[in-house]
Amino acid sequence: MVRLHLSPPKLEIKMELKITGNVLIKHKKVPECEWCDKAKELLESKDIPFTTIESDKKLFGELFRVTNSGKLPQIIMDGKYIGQYNELEEYLNN
Repeated sequence: MVRLHLSPPKLEIKMELKITGNVLIKHKKVPECEWCDKAKELLESKDIPFTTIESDKKLFGELFRVTNSGKLPQIIMDGKYIGQYNELEEYLNN
């Protein structure tokens, strides 16, 4: 008797993610993120509504591909990538 071991076909899913509004993106593997906390405090102190997303490796990889930054947090304001905490400060002071 011959047994064949067939691998399941590779399933490739492409997502196109459109992020609008104000979003603070953290990584679930970094639960203690000082700069994420500072960004959150800054946004709250200015009464700016925002959503926090805790990304996984796949989502963060896609963000890295688009932003070319692996730093935390990734901050999006009005649907546009701003950068990290220092860029958020600059953005809010202009």
